[in-house]
Amino acid sequence: MSVLMFKGGVPVRAARTARSRASGSARGPAARRAHGPSEPGRLRRPVVRAGLGHPGQGSRGATVRVPAQERGRLALLEPTWWAMDLPLTLVSGPSVADVDRSLTSERTPNGHHKEEERAMSTLGIIGSGNIGTAVARLAVAAGIDVVIANSRGPRSLAGLVEELGPRATAATVEQAARAGEATLLSIPLTAYDALPEGLLRGRTVLDTGNYYPFRDGRISELDSEQETTTELAQRLLPGALLVKAFNNIMAHHIPQLARPAGADDRSALPIAGEDPAAKARAAGLIDRLGFDTVDAGTPAESWRFEPESDAYTRIYLADPGVPVDQMMQAPAAPVPTSELAALLESSRRVKVAERTF
Repeated sequence: MSVLMFKGGVPVRAARTARSRASGSARGPAARRAHGPSEPGRLRRPVVRAGLGHPGQGSRGATVRVPAQERGRLALLEPTWWAMDLPLTLVSGPSVADVDRSLTSERTPNGHHKEEERAMSTLGIIGSGNIGTAVARLAVAAGIDVVIANSRGPRSLAGLVEELGPRATAATVEQAARAGEATLLSIPLTAYDALPEGLLRGRTVLDTGNYYPFRDGRISELDSEQETTTELAQRLLPGALLVKAFNNIMAHHIPQLARPAGADDRSALPIAGEDPAAKARAAGLIDRLGFDTVDAGTPAESWRFEPESDAYTRIYLADPGVPVDQMMQAPAAPVPTSELAALLESSRRVKVAERTF
């Protein structure tokens, strides 16, 4: 796999990059495989709530009974805890002011961020769950206005908008889709076809979605590996310039790992998409939010960082062997571009039909 890495928003091509950490590190793919599957545990927070698309529910809000032995694995669902009306109390992390100090305290004298502000001044966000909120916090801290929407309407976002400050605006889904130069889409996979037809046509869309059968039901195209989740999303959103991003990291790790450009301990996130210009725009935005990026290829190759892959959530844990029921509180550790590129290259395609969560 030929890898295109973006460091500080600048593309740097690397072929078959070597891992930056020692081979004996517990963070490598082999070490993670040695841990074996995580033991089921119990979440410390309730996950079954009333409303559309919450963990523990089907796509139409009907409660789904999750076997006790599987409940511990629900911690892996953090990347797509959309639940557009998910209570803000479930979103942990530093305040906007704390994030702002982190991202601005080490800005370089060349005005890197100020120059980029002219390139992207507004970000539309559809989905106000954990991932959408975490990205919104980083965006306003980076000087980007956010227009955010959820399934319950603008009034339900009053508390979040007040927290985010004057750069944030609550809006309808249609307004958020038209705002600025790109849209972050952070909703359940089964909600994609409920979006108005053509809503995101021609837009650069950062898609955070993952496939979780217990929530989304079984989808034959994905179970048979006929399509990746990103390919399915692209089919459901024709004309959108889709870039898979932010789907392999837990929401509370996003603010923990965000760093200014050039920081020695800066982490990287994978992206995948068909349109090179859209991927470059996404990489530029993610750079402003505090991360380098590694281009994992086309939507067909995005399985490399889907759930259960070697480049999924655990790579950002300080202790990759932490029990599942502690993952939601576990601290993060940086993953540089070279390490992420190696993980993507060595990632094994999982048997999606065997996924039980």
